[in-house]
Amino acid sequence: MREQTLICCHDDVGHMDAKKTLHNLKLRYWWPNMSKDSKAYVRSCHKCQIVNRRTANAYGLLQQLPIPSTPWEIVSADHIVCLPQTRNGNTNMLVQIDHATRYIIATPSASLAAHTVTDALYHNIILRYGPPSMYLSDRGTAFTARHTRRFLQKYGITQSTTPPYSPQANSIVERANGIIVSTLKKMIDQNPNKWDELLPNASLAINTTKQNSTKKSPFYLLHGYEPRLPRELHLGSFIDDTPREDQLDLLTLARAEAANNVYETHLENKQRFDLHRRSHSFTADLVLYDWPKKDHKLSPIFKGPFVIVRPVGAVCYEIKSTTQQNKFIKVVHVQHLRPYFKRNTPTIEENSTDEETERY
Repeated sequence: MREQTLICCHDDVGHMDAKKTLHNLKLRYWWPNMSKDSKAYVRSCHKCQIVNRRTANAYGLLQQLPIPSTPWEIVSADHIVCLPQTRNGNTNMLVQIDHATRYIIATPSASLAAHTVTDALYHNIILRYGPPSMYLSDRGTAFTARHTRRFLQKYGITQSTTPPYSPQANSIVERANGIIVSTLKKMIDQNPNKWDELLPNASLAINTTKQNSTKKSPFYLLHGYEPRLPRELHLGSFIDDTPREDQLDLLTLARAEAANNVYETHLENKQRFDLHRRSHSFTADLVLYDWPKKDHKLSPIFKGPFVIVRPVGAVCYEIKSTTQQNKFIKVVHVQHLRPYFKRNTPTIEENSTDEETERY
């Protein structure tokens, strides 16, 4: 009887929250521990769990990569897609950025095939600076393809991929993408189909500008000097006659200062980010997944429940479906998860009896 009473006062009247459900109960019924039973029932309501928005802070404190001591030790990569098609047939751009200096290398491409990634990495980075230790990207097919994985293994490069829908996991290249697009918008005027011809100009402008994180220009941190800009030959330029040995000492000092500046920026970013996050601990638990691709406006916010299979890194988990028909397995960031509360049967305490239920 109490189960039916809870259904009547919660399920049948629009799945209201715990306070409103208890209010409906108090108007009509009474039994021992009714408030406790009501809260447990609403908390374990499947429909409420998959539809109600998150009210508490999301899980997952900010995790940041170590600050590299040398250039091209860690490289982040990402694609900017769906750009206006140029005369060369280019509609995409591969952006690769060095974590130590923030130096960017942007390469236009006509497709997102895996070989465009490996070709750009090989010709623009490996042949110039040597292979990086780590290559960080999202899980796009161009980065996770067998061809790319074998190429990275061949050169001893550790591949690291970010979870889906988690741009903060590769924020360095995400910010670079925004700067590149903004710079190109100011350069193309009325010729958006020439963006690939202007891309080297945009890259030079960005690489010779002081960055907020390092407080130095990427070009200087990589090469040890500031380049002459295109118009300087006509305007006359300052010739740096600093002895070569002194230049190397200054570069070493500048890189150390840049690393310290990045460290302080990391601390500030983490403090600001973690204000709206909380720590997590899921072990063999049932969880719901905040499915980013909703079918329509009335779709549930969450899907599930799913089972935690294993942790993947510090803030990611591998989850799988609880049904045999759907063998769904996915690696997701913990920010997209919330605990799932399974309804125990009986919902109310076992030592209570229906005879104690009174109707007003």
